[in-house]
Amino acid sequence: MFKMQEKMKLIKTWLVFALLLGCILTVFAFSVGLGATDEPQLAPINLHFIGQQQQQDQSDLAPIKSLLQQKQSLATEQTQTQGRPLGYRPPLFDTSYLSRLETTSESSLALQKKSYPASYDLRSLGKVTSVKDQANCGACWAFATYGSLESCLLPTESRDFSENNLKNTHGFDWAWDTGGNAFMSAAYLTRWSGPINETDDPYNDANGDSPTGLTVQKHVQEIILLPDSDKNAIKNAIMTYGAVTTSMCWDGEIVDAIFNSNTNAYWNFVSKDWTLSGENHGLNHMVTIVGWDDTYSKKNFLQCPSKSAGSPVGYPAGDGAWIVKNSWGTSFGNQGYFYVSYYDQNFAHELVVFMNAESTEDYQHQYEYDTYGLQQGFGFPKSKTANTAWASNVFYATANEPLVAVAFYALAPKTQYSISVYTNVDGSSNNPTKGTLVSEASTSGTIAYAGYHTIKLPAPVQLTTGQKFSIVVKLTTPGYTFPIPIEVRQVGLGIHSPDEDYTSNATSNAGES
Repeated sequence: MFKMQEKMKLIKTWLVFALLLGCILTVFAFSVGLGATDEPQLAPINLHFIGQQQQQDQSDLAPIKSLLQQKQSLATEQTQTQGRPLGYRPPLFDTSYLSRLETTSESSLALQKKSYPASYDLRSLGKVTSVKDQANCGACWAFATYGSLESCLLPTESRDFSENNLKNTHGFDWAWDTGGNAFMSAAYLTRWSGPINETDDPYNDANGDSPTGLTVQKHVQEIILLPDSDKNAIKNAIMTYGAVTTSMCWDGEIVDAIFNSNTNAYWNFVSKDWTLSGENHGLNHMVTIVGWDDTYSKKNFLQCPSKSAGSPVGYPAGDGAWIVKNSWGTSFGNQGYFYVSYYDQNFAHELVVFMNAESTEDYQHQYEYDTYGLQQGFGFPKSKTANTAWASNVFYATANEPLVAVAFYALAPKTQYSISVYTNVDGSSNNPTKGTLVSEASTSGTIAYAGYHTIKLPAPVQLTTGQKFSIVVKLTTPGYTFPIPIEVRQVGLGIHSPDEDYTSNATSNAGES
């Protein structure tokens, strides 16, 4: 088993204010129907975070390695991709459960009934920004993040945000050049550290310094999490919002057997989670999906030479491919783009849409405690109503200002929420509801997608400097028994080193929740 140091801090169930207010829910958390043995628990950790991949007998992969030896005399265009920089590192939060939820299945059935064109390409609609080059730095995750955010702003706004600032000032323990993931991007964006204009902090792959005091250009208020490998959900998100970020496995050791440079077609036929040659060949790169082609011939991909790789010998099981934007410059693939087979088991994981970046004038202040954003779910999985729980955060107003919105992570599709605001909370009580309920600000509803969402209150709550107030949120996550999103202090367990920290600077204090 594994050890973990953790401090609970309910993550961004923030408040946003007319000038935004971002508040975190924390652990006044409780569930109804608790019994004597019902203990609060954290959701399972992402096993990719700690590197628990399956070990596979290397002799089974001999046919693949033999194929590679036969290709050693070929031109170097393909082999050059072996040395390309990657940079994706799995987050602590595990999104794989989303594809198993009943609500997700219901949503998928509904999406299947929609009519999707056989092919769709955001490039032809003017909803993709230019291809960038991460050069010799593991910053693919930053480029994929803005590949989605900038796409979702188009065609209304054409923006170029600074990947350099994101990679340098994300705030996690990992160094600026050692990689990241979409949840690190989400933390940076939802706490309003960015985005910054590219011209204010130009990309430098050899340096981790960024200027301070730069102007934040947008406030990201909505981020959607999609279930892994859900073809219809991906298509719907692309057509509705814009480009979708995803992690994938770019397998440098056997890339000449899985990437056809003549057609720019990639099919990693090795089963997910295998380990080759004693190294992790799991998810290691982050890219942006900008379209699809259902008729893209399976014969454009290289053939699997051995069933021991986990796929049938020969071409993929069917036609069809995603159109993918990479961050290796325009000299790679087709002007920076390539195709990935629908049948690649190591593609379409941790699917995220950075879909709503608003003017910084919409909300000008936020209250929050969680610098590092969503890290795990928290709940009472053995209770009779395990998918329902309450959580709260308590704050002292720092100015005379109106509270106008609350933002938080919904951890399942069709999450039901009820938000209550209390002012003049009793300073001697640990009960966040021991105050004056502002009933006209109470609101409830259902959120369609898992992710980070901002809910506007039906009436503003006028706060006065020094006033103690609380936000109490009831969350019901159908099919998921860890309804409360939290930030944790994570020390050790890193995939590259058991002593490597992730969020060692996370803090929580008495009276905040």
